[in-house]
Amino acid sequence: MQEAAPIKNGWFYLLLLGLLLGFNGLLFYSPQLAMVTVVGLAAAFFIFDLALFQKKLLVYLLIFSVPLSISSGTSFAFSLPAEPITGLLALFVLIRIVQGAVPRSIWSHPITVLLLADLGWMFICSVFSTMPVVSMKRFVVRAAFMLVYYLLFTQLFKEQKNIVRFYLLYLVSLAIVIIPTSIEHIPFGLTAQSSIYLAEPFFPEHTSYGAAIAFVLPMLVLLFIFPGKLGFPLRRHRLFFGILLAIILVGELLSYSRAAWISLALVVVFTFFVRWKVRLWHLLSIAVVGLALTFAYSGTVVKYIQETEAVSNQGGVGEHLRSATNIESDASNLERINRWSCAIRMFLDKPITGFGPGTYQFQYGPYQIREEMTYISTYNGDKGNAHSEYLTYLSEMGLPGILIFLVLLFTTLATGLQIIYKAPNDKVRLQALGILLGLITFMLHGIFNSFIDTDKSAILVFGSLAALTALDRFHSQPKELAE
Repeated sequence: MQEAAPIKNGWFYLLLLGLLLGFNGLLFYSPQLAMVTVVGLAAAFFIFDLALFQKKLLVYLLIFSVPLSISSGTSFAFSLPAEPITGLLALFVLIRIVQGAVPRSIWSHPITVLLLADLGWMFICSVFSTMPVVSMKRFVVRAAFMLVYYLLFTQLFKEQKNIVRFYLLYLVSLAIVIIPTSIEHIPFGLTAQSSIYLAEPFFPEHTSYGAAIAFVLPMLVLLFIFPGKLGFPLRRHRLFFGILLAIILVGELLSYSRAAWISLALVVVFTFFVRWKVRLWHLLSIAVVGLALTFAYSGTVVKYIQETEAVSNQGGVGEHLRSATNIESDASNLERINRWSCAIRMFLDKPITGFGPGTYQFQYGPYQIREEMTYISTYNGDKGNAHSEYLTYLSEMGLPGILIFLVLLFTTLATGLQIIYKAPNDKVRLQALGILLGLITFMLHGIFNSFIDTDKSAILVFGSLAALTALDRFHSQPKELAE
């Protein structure tokens, strides 16, 4: 259905701003407060106007705004302007669902079914949560992500060109963050020690920053290598992608995120597996063999780990990367093990419904053991999550929660590989490859950190799942069947 034209009377906005400015100036006798109020209300009015008349433009604005969004800094902190826009669009999607706008082919897709199962179990765990208010808030946020970043985006991706637009909007916005962050890093010598909080206020610390960059990097590499096959045939397109790639690579290097670097290295290995058309059961067999060899040679592995003296955020890139295996003296690694141990103990206490979504950071304190704690630990247990997507699920949503999540990941891998191997053309194949490689960085990074409930990562994860679903339903089948 064609959307109505947006309001174009500029004088209306000017009149509104003038009235608000005068009202606030008289009421508060504060020009600064008046200006903040005016700008905020004008922005809200503009967004509401887009929501009514130009929803696609509002979705593009949302994608572009996520990397640039900052925390409100209040006790009820939320990301501005991304989360208010997400909430507004979520209401719109709910209305459209009631109207039957989402096709049955999307509802019946295995990824959708598993996402709904995950959301349903999250609600049950919230009901039985040790902190129901905290868990219900987390459930509402996840539901909004599901409605907008997945269900709405599957409709956006009916036009195949919008899949690449999604990544490009995020990439360009991310580049705007990377440039000043990298420049600010120069006076500090571009060291690992100074990288931790340099991405503020856009990213809380360097690991979430590095994870976001790693997620979109594979698609950008494919755009640079195969611009014509992805719909960008002109020479200036490759130049643009080359410049953007250079900026993104610099940002990833200076993020000093070991988990992001490792995930990208393993993605390169996975790309060769895809090139050889390795099946999912082959990959699982390789993983099992790898674990068996690690167990068989555990003595050698333990000896190597004990001899590793490299410490994170000290020295150069090589030492920072080698420190990933130091579990003897590296506080970052030891604290991560402390959090993992707490998550497992919490699971053993509540194995079915867990402690409730979003509760780990408030509940893990009593589960610490003095011998496992480090100088960065706290008895209050108030310094973040379990540093693992998988163990967070285990401690907060019990065994059913982690099983649903793992089945979702395996289904995603299977769907992505099937699209790649059976794609009707190079465009579908390359898009599916870029999407799947990005999701694999998330799966690997999820071993060491947990970011799925932040908008910076959630839009990439759920948006990429939406892109895979759209490719599978709308662009990988004969036209009449897709319709």
